[in-house]
Amino acid sequence: MEDQQFEIGLIFGEFQSAIGATRLTDIVKRLRAADLLVKFVQSGEDAVVYVGATTARYEEEAERAGLLKSLKYESGYAPFTREKRHMFGEFALQRDFFSSSERLDLLWRGVVSPSKYNGAGIPIEKLSTEKTLSDIVYLHNHNLIAGIIKESEYQWPWNMFHWHSLPVQSIRDYIDSQTALYFLFVSHMIKGLCILAPLSVIFLALRYDLGSDAAAEAVWSIITVAWVLYVSAKWVRVEEEQSHSWGI
Repeated sequence: MEDQQFEIGLIFGEFQSAIGATRLTDIVKRLRAADLLVKFVQSGEDAVVYVGATTARYEEEAERAGLLKSLKYESGYAPFTREKRHMFGEFALQRDFFSSSERLDLLWRGVVSPSKYNGAGIPIEKLSTEKTLSDIVYLHNHNLIAGIIKESEYQWPWNMFHWHSLPVQSIRDYIDSQTALYFLFVSHMIKGLCILAPLSVIFLALRYDLGSDAAAEAVWSIITVAWVLYVSAKWVRVEEEQSHSWGI
């Protein structure tokens, strides 16, 4: 099937009974009625329903959700609409236009939303409580994960000093913005410690010239407070710049 890729696996453990089989058949019908891609696989005593969507279906859900997407030429962000997809660049019709996390969010909207919003209206929480739905598996893109790891290993150790070279965009595309900002913060702290570490060595070598431990501790406390203030103020600026570039 064209541009087919399944993102979620729903595992049902009681499908062999008459009631379970009837309910599972109804769920599959409702997913297909919502224009979602469905693949049914029996695995031992369990049944796995793989769920995905075409790019056109993701676009429909993104427009309904008012998903913010980057305009071409880096001219800001705007809610995505299919009518104005040409404003979002040449990749608007390709599958990688939506990140992995965005596809999962949009797909879940299609699974749980009521039929009046072209959703399947599947009661996930109720099925989980009743033990009809035994597990939910997210089908990660292992090629993308391998690419992020390779990119990080290739840049080490220089990426700890230059936060712009970190694969934060790849992390954001695969997971989310908050996780990417966390890695950015860790890199920022390491960069800040690279300033503090040489100062501590120099101060340790010169502390005996101050005449007393109390005076040495007072001076070091002032240096540490100044370092904390500098690193904190710098991080606020870095975070705001990155968040603005992502439209969050």
